[in-house]
Amino acid sequence: MDRGMKMEHESKSFPFWFGLLAAALVVGLMVQPIHAQHPTGSIEGLVTDPTGAVIPNASVKITEVATGRVINLTTNEAGVYIARNLLPGAYKVEIQASGFRTGVLELTVFVGQVTRGDISLKVAGVAAEVEVVAVAEAQVDTVRHQVDGVIRARQIDQFPLNARNFLELAVLEPGVIVRDGGNIDPTKVNAYRVVGVAGRGGTGTRIQIDGIDVTDEMVGSTVSNISDDAIAEFQLTRSSLDMSTSLTASGAVSIVTRSGGNEVHGSFFYFGRNQKLSAIPQPTSPRPNPPFHRHQLGYRAGGPFVKDKLFWFSNWERFYQADQYQIAPGTGVAVWFPQMVGQTSLPVGIRYVTERVDWNIGSAARAFYRFTHSWDVSTGGTGPSPFQNVDWTNVSAVGLDVTKGRVTHSYRFGYVNFNNRIESQELKPWTFPRTSQGIPYFLNITGLGPNSLAPQATYQDNFDNKYDGSWVYGSHTLRFGGQITRFIQGVFANFAGPLSIIGDFTTGPGGTRDQVIARGGDPKNPLEYPLIDFTTGPQNGFFTVAPAHNLPHGGHFNTRLAWYVGDSWRVRRNLTINFGTRWSYDTGYFNDETKRVKIKRPPQLAWFTPAGTRSPKMPKDRFGPTFGFAWDPASDGKTSIRGGFYLAYEINIKNNTLFDQFALIPPGIGPDVYDSTHVAGPDGRPIDIGPQPGFPNGFPGGDYTSLIGRPIKDVLDILGKVHLAVQAAYAGYQFDPTRGDSLFVLNRGVTFGFIIPGDFRIPYSMQFNIGVQRELAPGTVLTIDYIRNRGVGMPFLGVDMECRRCADTLDVAAARAQVNRVLGGLTVDQWIAANP
Repeated sequence: MDRGMKMEHESKSFPFWFGLLAAALVVGLMVQPIHAQHPTGSIEGLVTDPTGAVIPNASVKITEVATGRVINLTTNEAGVYIARNLLPGAYKVEIQASGFRTGVLELTVFVGQVTRGDISLKVAGVAAEVEVVAVAEAQVDTVRHQVDGVIRARQIDQFPLNARNFLELAVLEPGVIVRDGGNIDPTKVNAYRVVGVAGRGGTGTRIQIDGIDVTDEMVGSTVSNISDDAIAEFQLTRSSLDMSTSLTASGAVSIVTRSGGNEVHGSFFYFGRNQKLSAIPQPTSPRPNPPFHRHQLGYRAGGPFVKDKLFWFSNWERFYQADQYQIAPGTGVAVWFPQMVGQTSLPVGIRYVTERVDWNIGSAARAFYRFTHSWDVSTGGTGPSPFQNVDWTNVSAVGLDVTKGRVTHSYRFGYVNFNNRIESQELKPWTFPRTSQGIPYFLNITGLGPNSLAPQATYQDNFDNKYDGSWVYGSHTLRFGGQITRFIQGVFANFAGPLSIIGDFTTGPGGTRDQVIARGGDPKNPLEYPLIDFTTGPQNGFFTVAPAHNLPHGGHFNTRLAWYVGDSWRVRRNLTINFGTRWSYDTGYFNDETKRVKIKRPPQLAWFTPAGTRSPKMPKDRFGPTFGFAWDPASDGKTSIRGGFYLAYEINIKNNTLFDQFALIPPGIGPDVYDSTHVAGPDGRPIDIGPQPGFPNGFPGGDYTSLIGRPIKDVLDILGKVHLAVQAAYAGYQFDPTRGDSLFVLNRGVTFGFIIPGDFRIPYSMQFNIGVQRELAPGTVLTIDYIRNRGVGMPFLGVDMECRRCADTLDVAAARAQVNRVLGGLTVDQWIAANP
């Protein structure tokens, strides 16, 4: 979690065609066209005779090569057959019709893709004949309009990935930036990545594995990492998201894990690297590379329990890295404080486990169970002020896919349990400074001391239920589905942090360093310098009142409800129109102020905006319509002109509203921060530790500004006493959210973050795309897409409480009348002269 966010909110509209004309151009060679955010693929084909007439009631036998599963279908009156909810992999499609040769297609299904299985059967001769056609993996998508990209297992094995993090694969797609997770939050340092799509930060990018949502609802990115060796396919959607995609207006990543087959297969790997294999920092540098070690090892294996019926897959990976943090002599802070010279190791450890079982129940149904465990420990911050971050996540996923005739059903259930803790730690050779009472403190002059981001703890449980169905009716493929997901979060973050002492250290002529030398002090002793300020606070870190995850407070609860319905209508053989809508509602899109706890908003909020005294809630009319088309002008499957539109609503990660309820409750459970101007207890009473050496009158009203300017060494004992007094005042306090003034009132509107009014508008994006695909050669497809994603209220922005003064709310007549009343008939210069 980040501290001290300041955000604003604005909403603008623009004409539909302007969005298309202003679109950005993305050009790429598509290895494979794809369409949906669903964790399986499909085969769709048209069966015709040599004259081009459709062949109804033809027998279609689809065989999954790896497992031997067989699906039997027949073509409808339009000569169409569709098989959905297929695992990615190789398939053989056998088509038979009376009076025609048997046709066989050998093709590959990819995640989220509709693989085209069109075939023209030849008239049978006297002897039985079979015609086998191998279909190229890369095809022009003549059915869908989504702008997506897919990366296959073969490519994943071949690409070098930084630290083997699976989200690094996203950089292979146009318009995507991948950053270290530490850029958005300390809970994501080193072991996580953030995927930014179309210029966005990445906190809203949706991530799912085998159809189970593993998005971090607290800060963004993912709560569950997975080994690259466990991934069968990686899909990234950038525009015109599929209706089945959960709440996001940014982008979406879908992962399908590997499964076993009838043959035993496996591999083992080890990668090692150290400082001897690295380039030296500078060719002329006399210093050798600092010590560095990285070790990665693991395996994957799969095979049958029962041939054609029951299969297993297993994967394990371990990562260890030891990087170095160094303050060299004569560099940085060591120029003035040589005692800060030192070097220490910053270790990173990661472990992944994936176990999966697949069951071919029969020709019409298949099921799977997957267990994934990810664990990591890493060191963030600096050597003199480090923190240790630990994450561990367990995911259980169950899936059932049924294909019967022209109807398919797909159900997913997942339980996700994420745990995070951040603790401050000392790394030798540096030792935290302490007061005479033994209290460790942070000193800004040297950057030495406990890290202000610790301690923290974040917990998240997901109970994910999703259903997707389809029905083929004539030239229509109707799709429908829904989602019910329960989120339970618990958060603790002591942003009041350690006792922090801020000293005045300047090195210019006449600066504080010269002043210390002039009075005979030791300039290498950071405690010789004058105090500018200090901060202290209790060991509390809750921002919401409700309990959760065995915490007395800090809970947040949300149930995500959604349903969608759509149609893929083959108007002609060479023209498909896709349209539909998705409805979404989050019961906990904002903090709960009326159910588990009763939060009374201060009436002063109405002074800023009339809606300030009302609790915000997500409206129940959030529909996301979608429309698109795909046109094959030559009807030969080699060209597709496509375009689409989708309105998508943005996820509200908890970090956006973390401080909202905190500002509306009295002190007592949160990280209340005090400085020299005012130190008080949770009941608002000032803390005066009484007379101290050099301060016979004590500190009336909790005002400690009289310490400012004194050498830190002379007031350090007093600061320790103040810190202990704050802890004692909070230790026995009985918190009551209905008793006392809120922090908003006590701090006169100065709070950790923004307060959300009752009329807050949900951020959304309007996604437009139009483009063309052309087959250059079998297996090679060129794609050119114009993409326009117009975000409204994005990134998630707080309301500017001073918008009474904004241009779009200015009442010109009233403003002029008020000016005239103040001036009383005088000019501005006359009024200033009369009121010096």
